Amino acid sequence: AREDAEKKKTELEARLKQFEDEAKSAQEALARSEETARLLEEQARQAAEDSKRLEEERAKADEEKEIAKKEAESAMTEKEKLALKAEEEEVRAQKMAADAKRRAEEATRLQKQLEEAKKEAEMAKLHHQQVVSTPPQSMVKESIDNDESEVGSSDLVMDSNLANVGSEVD
Repeated sequence: AREDAEKKKTELEARLKQFEDEAKSAQEALARSEETARLLEEQARQAAEDSKRLEEERAKADEEKEIAKKEAESAMTEKEKLALKAEEEEVRAQKMAADAKRRAEEATRLQKQLEEAKKEAEMAKLHHQQVVSTPPQSMVKESIDNDESEVGSSDLVMDSNLANVGSEVD
């Protein structure tokens, strides 16, 4: 019985030792779990901070994007205004060019009319001088037909006829 008791004692000591080892291992595992939990909690806190920071940065970027968009729209509006103004100026310049061309053509036409009128006036003047300086054929014929003794009287007729022709031309 003593042997049995010692055997049981040894077994119980071995079991106690095993329980102690298991308890120690469980304690170490608990400590590791607690450390892991603490590390995970720290990581979660850091992730939350990062998330908050990233959200703030995203909001700031959205705001900057909106500002840039408005500036671009404003710049586009200004660009469109400038383009419209340039287009209006182009149309105005085209109208002015067309008007200048029309006026130049009108000036050319009037210049030609003036030159033609000057030519016609010069021709009329020459014709007038020719008519005034050249006696009409009928008058020359009459004076030849008249008696040569009446030369003095035929000169008077010719002078009066020339005066009449001159006044008709004027």
